Amino acid sequence: MVTRDRDMGDTVPYPGMKSGDWNRVEGCKVFYLAEEDVSGAVVRKVVRESGADLIYLNSFFDAIFTQRVMWARRFGRLGGAAVCVAPRGEFSEGAMAQKRPKKKVFITLAGLIGLYKGVHWHASSELEAADIRRELPWVKREDISIALNLAPPRDAGHVEASRKAPDTDELVIAFLSRIVPKKNLSFALEALAQVTAPVRFLVFGTREDDAYWKVCADLIERLPPNVRVEYRGFVHPDDVPAGLAEADLFFFPTLGENYGHVIHEALCAGLPVLLSDQTPWEKVVDKQVGWIHPLGDPAPYARSIDTYWAMSVDARAAMAQRAIAYGDEVARNDSAVQDHIRMFDRLTRAHAGAGNVGA
Repeated sequence: MVTRDRDMGDTVPYPGMKSGDWNRVEGCKVFYLAEEDVSGAVVRKVVRESGADLIYLNSFFDAIFTQRVMWARRFGRLGGAAVCVAPRGEFSEGAMAQKRPKKKVFITLAGLIGLYKGVHWHASSELEAADIRRELPWVKREDISIALNLAPPRDAGHVEASRKAPDTDELVIAFLSRIVPKKNLSFALEALAQVTAPVRFLVFGTREDDAYWKVCADLIERLPPNVRVEYRGFVHPDDVPAGLAEADLFFFPTLGENYGHVIHEALCAGLPVLLSDQTPWEKVVDKQVGWIHPLGDPAPYARSIDTYWAMSVDARAAMAQRAIAYGDEVARNDSAVQDHIRMFDRLTRAHAGAGNVGA
């Protein structure tokens, strides 16, 4: 594994590891890149020297960790390693709507020169597989493996949300994600402007787009008096369960997720979820642990919030327990593990048989 030596937002590296060298972590070899070493040249060098038979890339558009590696492969500098690309929702309609002209230029160029020729693709759902083929017409269906992302088991010390009486306290709603257009905080604020329930809205996440944050700040200023917003900023991954536990409901009207790990974390914290229809979590409705609505009209989201506010304490507690149970069920789902094993077995066998999948 090749990765940065710190979490996003952190100013210091992970403790107990050596940057710029291979480390042994729970039976795996991990190369941690210091901030000054995060460059195409260094990434290419580390990947080339690893001697890997398969290179798995967690993005299509990432300029350093994917595109520089693909260019090195194009010019024969990576040997004969097979390559698998996981776009991680980058081709959803909502994601593609952001900077679409620039993305389409790169996609067209990549197709013309065969930059991704012979690459295998990992989709987290049939929906994402369809997104890949819609945006990359040269990709064949047989070159896509579908394997749902792996959800970690709920930690034994996981903090569960507390239950508050609906007639004595305001409803606490959490949003946790990067503050960028794709995650759609602005739409959440538009929906909250229509609720009648007293709401305290906790916003966790790093502001990565100043112009977009200004849009959100303007919406916050115009919210009615029954809605209060608290911007909590960056939250360390270790603190996510405790942050979510402050809330009663998780609100995430994202423009597109290939999985959405934070949704699973919210369920494990006992939070029902209010989602857009752009995630693979459609079962939350059947499991009676949340609501899903199309994007476009914020009114249905506002009605769901008011519906949840009107529920009795016992009904909310029952919904919280169902959320926890479903989170545990997802984490125990062995089929996702087996799908990943089959995908990697297929790629390594193809590499052994052909010598160079990308030739």
